[in-house]
Amino acid sequence: MKTFSRPPIGICIHHSATADGGKLDAAAIRRYHVETNGWDDIGYHYLVERVDGVPHIVEGRNWKFQGAHCPALNATHLGVCIVGNYDLAPPDDELLRLLESLCNTLMRQEGMHIRNIVYHCDYSHKTCPGSQFPKGGFLLALAGEERP
Repeated sequence: MKTFSRPPIGICIHHSATADGGKLDAAAIRRYHVETNGWDDIGYHYLVERVDGVPHIVEGRNWKFQGAHCPALNATHLGVCIVGNYDLAPPDDELLRLLESLCNTLMRQEGMHIRNIVYHCDYSHKTCPGSQFPKGGFLLALAGEERP
């Protein structure tokens, strides 16, 4: 795995496009990325998911190493995945608040600007993080505004 040559400048947000199984889905995603894709580790640096009904932040790939989540951004952005299929329904407020908290913490720690918080769909032909993900409202919340 390659280390970041410079500190990451942003965050790329993804969804797993799978139902949240309620257990530790990050472990299943890691197995898929390693065993099926042949990667060294899970592609995302962090995941937000429910474990036994409670929202959790799960560490993925060590944040010192470049991600494997979006070819155009792997060398410059952390990859964060919110577990669920948000083409079918939007994420609930609890998960969104935890994702906002994680992004705010990473932005503060790494000196990232909100303009560098992007979505996978901005760099691919996918809907990721889902057609029902509240993209504009999420960025408003990160900026300290109320989500519509």
